[in-house]
Amino acid sequence: MKNRNKTLTSLAAASMVLTQVGQMSVFAKEEPMKNLSDTEEVSVEKTQKELLEEQIKNTLDNVNEAKKKFDEAQEKYETYNKNDYALAVSNRDLAQKNYLSAKDDAQEAIVSALEKQIQELEANQKALKDANDKKKGLESKLEDTNRKLKQAQDDLIEQQKKYESLLNGSSKEQIEQSVNELKTQLESATLAYQEVSNRVNELLNAKQEAEAKVLDLQNTLEGARVELSNAKGDVVNAQNAYDVANADYNEKLEIYNGASDPELKAEYEKQVIEAKNNLTIAQSDLQNAKLIQQSKVDAVANAESCVVEVENEICDLKSLIDAKENELLHINESIGIVEKELSAAKEELTNAIEIENSMEEVLNKAKIALDKAKKEVEAQQMNVDKAQSDVNAQQKIVNQLRVDKEQVSQKISLGSKGFFEAYGYTNALKVLEENSVEIGKYTEVGAENDATSLANFKKAIAMVKTGNALRTTDDNFKGLNPLKVSAEMFAISQVQVNQMAKTKYGHTKLYRVSENAAVEYEDPFVGWYTEEKAVYDYLHQKGWDINDIRDSQGNYIDVDKANEIVKACNLPDIPWVQTGHYTNILKSRYVGTGTAWIEGYTSNGHHKHAGQVFSSQCSLDSLLTIDEFESQFNTYYDSLMNADGAYEDANVILNQLKGELYKQNALLTQKINDQKVTEQNKVNAENKLNSAKNEVDRLESVVREKQKNLDDLCSEESTSNIVNEIQKLKALKSNKESLDLVIARQEVENAKKEMAEANVNVNNKEALVKKAQMELDKRNEILEESNKGEEKAYNNLKDSEAVFKEKGKVLADTKKIVSEKQSNVNLKESEMDCASELLDGISKDLSESRKAEEIKKVEMNNINENYQASLSVQNRLNNTSDSIYHLNTRIQNLNKMTTEMCDSITVNDLSIQKINAKVAELESIKIKIEDVKAEFDSFTANHPLHSNKIRSGIVESLYEKIDVMKGAYRNYEEALKAFEDADMLNSENVKALELASKNYTLARLDLENANNNLKVYLENVEDDVEIKEKESVNTATETALGFFTLSGVLGLAGLALAGKKMKREKE
Repeated sequence: MKNRNKTLTSLAAASMVLTQVGQMSVFAKEEPMKNLSDTEEVSVEKTQKELLEEQIKNTLDNVNEAKKKFDEAQEKYETYNKNDYALAVSNRDLAQKNYLSAKDDAQEAIVSALEKQIQELEANQKALKDANDKKKGLESKLEDTNRKLKQAQDDLIEQQKKYESLLNGSSKEQIEQSVNELKTQLESATLAYQEVSNRVNELLNAKQEAEAKVLDLQNTLEGARVELSNAKGDVVNAQNAYDVANADYNEKLEIYNGASDPELKAEYEKQVIEAKNNLTIAQSDLQNAKLIQQSKVDAVANAESCVVEVENEICDLKSLIDAKENELLHINESIGIVEKELSAAKEELTNAIEIENSMEEVLNKAKIALDKAKKEVEAQQMNVDKAQSDVNAQQKIVNQLRVDKEQVSQKISLGSKGFFEAYGYTNALKVLEENSVEIGKYTEVGAENDATSLANFKKAIAMVKTGNALRTTDDNFKGLNPLKVSAEMFAISQVQVNQMAKTKYGHTKLYRVSENAAVEYEDPFVGWYTEEKAVYDYLHQKGWDINDIRDSQGNYIDVDKANEIVKACNLPDIPWVQTGHYTNILKSRYVGTGTAWIEGYTSNGHHKHAGQVFSSQCSLDSLLTIDEFESQFNTYYDSLMNADGAYEDANVILNQLKGELYKQNALLTQKINDQKVTEQNKVNAENKLNSAKNEVDRLESVVREKQKNLDDLCSEESTSNIVNEIQKLKALKSNKESLDLVIARQEVENAKKEMAEANVNVNNKEALVKKAQMELDKRNEILEESNKGEEKAYNNLKDSEAVFKEKGKVLADTKKIVSEKQSNVNLKESEMDCASELLDGISKDLSESRKAEEIKKVEMNNINENYQASLSVQNRLNNTSDSIYHLNTRIQNLNKMTTEMCDSITVNDLSIQKINAKVAELESIKIKIEDVKAEFDSFTANHPLHSNKIRSGIVESLYEKIDVMKGAYRNYEEALKAFEDADMLNSENVKALELASKNYTLARLDLENANNNLKVYLENVEDDVEIKEKESVNTATETALGFFTLSGVLGLAGLALAGKKMKREKE
């Protein structure tokens, strides 16, 4: 190829040289002849010149001949290069472009389908994983629900047993009646106890008043006694003072008497000794009295200590009673609190169950909303897929229309063949191939004066409609169906009419079909139907038979009748007397037909040719109604005739569909976002439901715990023990108050009386000691005074007498006061005795009332215990009944949840089965698409033409695209082969041009040599200087012009050829 390019380049360069040579020859040819001398030398030179001129003439003839052949070769090369070769290059490039477009289209469709399949497969695999996860979650929830159900059923059995145990053979109504009766009894007992308690309180108040009065009287009595004691002390003191004064007077008297009497003085000394002895005795008695007094003080302290001890014991018992009562009250309060807590817990549980139910409802609504959202997404995805499919389909149409637009002239040039290829009518294509001019037949596909041209084909299709209208409305052959058509029948009619048009008029009988043929009719049915129907009707009218007038060979055996018919039917001539075309149109056994039409002069000399073929052996599956076939043809025809407008319209529709796709994708995105929101709502609802269920579980545990606490608190054993302890403690306290405390207080009173007596005794003994001391002092003083003298004793006697009288008076006054005080003490003691008797009576009544109160209280407590026990049983019965109700409700809800979960699991299993089936289907389709891709890859690598793959379902359209690609590749191969053939012819033309150029160059060289020889000769002539100068100038001029001219033709042609070859080599 490179050598060829070099050759073409050399050819272009050589053309420049040939230009110079040609011009030189022209110059030599046009050089005027000069007059020469008549000398011999001149004669010799003239002869040589003539020889040279003759040589130039001969070489010039050779140059002209070579130039002519070169021009012919150049014209042939340029004509072929501009027409056939350029068309082959264009067809090759277009076929290659179509192949690459079909390849890209197939590859894009396969990759898109595979990607879509993979996306759907991944989406379904994700959905399968989600469904399996959902199944695990549902099974886990079902297991948890079954566990809760079993727990609830166990709790229900336990509560039912407890309920039966609480009934204890009775009934709820009997227990309620018993509670009401005990309540009435308790109210009566409480009223009676209240009355007794009020009496006790009245007596207590009276006792307190009596005790206060006794205490006040005791204090008053004590005061009176103290005053009496003080008065008596005063009397004693006054008596003592009186006695002292009396003693002093007696002493003074004795001193006065003793001062004058010695015996009396001795008596005084004896009295002193006796007084000392008496003092010693009195002091000893005082000491004994003080010991007794201390023992009595100790006895009072001991007695008071006993009272305090008893009071402390009573206080301790009261504290114990209060503690036990508080404990019992606390138990009752605890029961109330626990009952309230249990009721609150049950209420919370009910609320929690309601919340759980509401959350389940919310979850169900969320699931419904999610299902709805998923369905909307699926529906919207279908809308998107449809919109995408519409876009893809329209894009395919646009691509095809773009290709059609680019190929429209080529496709128009293909005529009916292009239509048959477009719809895959292989049998029709085979008919055209069997009769093409390429193999020496008469069908030149797409030519203007060929039946396969689209214009002629369109007219032929309209002929079928005309024929069917006549066939179905004929009045001789009624009830006929319209004939159907097939592409093969049209192709047969076309090739037969083509052969008829290009040979001689008549039936070609290429195929075993019946045929109507006509020439020069604007409407062939005028001849086939209208004219022959008139003949047929006339024959029928006459009762004649066409076979009596015209034999099977077309010879007219009854010319007279024929002429009559011609005249009657206004026919042009006897050959028009026939009915075969008419009866062909109306034969009922024919099912298929095809027509052909040629308008334009052909080699047989006619301008219009028509044909219609009929067959009764057409496959019904291959037949179409004329409307169906015409619709296909018009679609194809309009796509070519309106390629630009159709392409623009299709682009407008494509843009609209893309806008719709964008809109649907936006809606899909919105739906997906809505689905995500509903999924999140579902997750939130599930979380809330789980929280609600956990709260229900927690509250159920709390209710069970509170119920157990209540049962423990309401147990009879604990409360009865406390009541018994309280009764024992109260009995003990009452005993302490009524016996021990009274005795202890009596002992205190007795001890105090004995202590008072001991105090009086001590006082008396002290007085005696004092008196004895005074007596001693007195005796000592008397003795001392008696020793002082009679006069002094007399004076002292007088003084003592005055004191003695004064003391006597004081003693009389104090005794009077003592008498008054004694009367007051006696009065107070009398009042004290009355108050004590009243207090004793009140105490006795109080003791009896307290006993009655205790009895009433015991009765009330017993009734209250029975009432509380019955009420507790009733409350526990009600609580148990509520628990049973709640548990039954819980069990119903759990059973419902179990059923729903089982249903959900079943639905989910069905969904899993469907998804598994879908995954299997998608994997199968994916494998099929991968097979398509493998075939695509195999074809693009090796270009095999056949495939054994099963073509069905979704891959059928992909295989169709591969078929389109293969068809485009076959077209490309054909175009490439045609190009190579054209290139080969072009190469032969180039070789011929090279040979012609070479011969032309050689002739030019010969001419140049001849001109050079002449030039050399002329240079040797002395008189030819001017001629030589002229020759030199003209030769240069002509050479320049020749170089320009030939380089413009051969040089550029050679460079163009070199470019074409280089392009082919690159391909």
